[in-house]
Amino acid sequence: MSNVKRVLIVGGGVGGLTAATAFAQRGVEVLLIERRLAFDVPGVGLGQPANALRIYDALGVLPEILASGFAYDRMWIFDPNRELIVEHKFLMGDDRVPAVCALSRLRLHEILLAAATRAGVTACTGVTVTHIDDGGDRATVTFSDGRTETFDLVAGFDGIRSTTRAHLFGTAFVPRPSGYGGWRVQVPRRDCVRGMEFLQGIGSKTGAMPLADDLMYMFHIRPEAPDAVFPREHYAALFRQRLAGYGSYVAEVAAAQYVWPTPFKLEMKVCGHPDASWEDKTHLLTVCYEEARDFAELYRAYGAMPLDVPNGKSAPPADKKRKSRT
Repeated sequence: MSNVKRVLIVGGGVGGLTAATAFAQRGVEVLLIERRLAFDVPGVGLGQPANALRIYDALGVLPEILASGFAYDRMWIFDPNRELIVEHKFLMGDDRVPAVCALSRLRLHEILLAAATRAGVTACTGVTVTHIDDGGDRATVTFSDGRTETFDLVAGFDGIRSTTRAHLFGTAFVPRPSGYGGWRVQVPRRDCVRGMEFLQGIGSKTGAMPLADDLMYMFHIRPEAPDAVFPREHYAALFRQRLAGYGSYVAEVAAAQYVWPTPFKLEMKVCGHPDASWEDKTHLLTVCYEEARDFAELYRAYGAMPLDVPNGKSAPPADKKRKSRT
């Protein structure tokens, strides 16, 4: 860690803000850039398992996350009419850290952005990387605003079309449509929704995740044409059509005659997780915390002062491949 004095974090999402905060808390000069003009995150909600919560605890933000979200320790799978098929209790968590705490993506982002600001991170919005030269001991980076600066380390958390990943691997990991679409919307929480749950239909599945005492997000996953593009003003009607055949609160939400709240999000699923380097994970709750876990691996790989994550449960052993400055 002694030779890492200045770090560039590319991307201001969960992973980028987590990494930036930890480095800055330990005396490293950190510049974080985000391509969006503002930190107005469009996401709906995220479930954060104990693995991620332990990292947030080490950063000092766990109390805020627990106070803002909804903690639970199990998931349920139902048939389309919400008749129980199986209940699964998670083995994660302990007396301090719950198995899972879910909260709105925007609220999580607000908490992490505030932590990064308190730690002294310099954040620039509306900026991207146009070129990276990491042939020497340091990485020289050219930005979209014309600046050129040098860093001891460049870490990319810049999403599905990552310029950092492209610099390292070229087109090897270009995202490809998987043929599935995910529909998600925030709605008032039903009392019966006490954790992550799936209603398994024929050819699709839907369900919900509580985000707060009064809020949940409902999702629907089904095949969609790889090139499907829907006008945003049609989202609500298309969502209702896709929920046909489901009962219980799903039917109630579909039938509700009101202007759909925001955020309302449609995302076309791709092969490989968009924000992380771990491409082989399929479990939903695993994917939710990979950005924070990737940061922990990055931090350890560069010999940083150990992050105090109890029981070593934040991530698997680090990959011992070569350490590029990017």
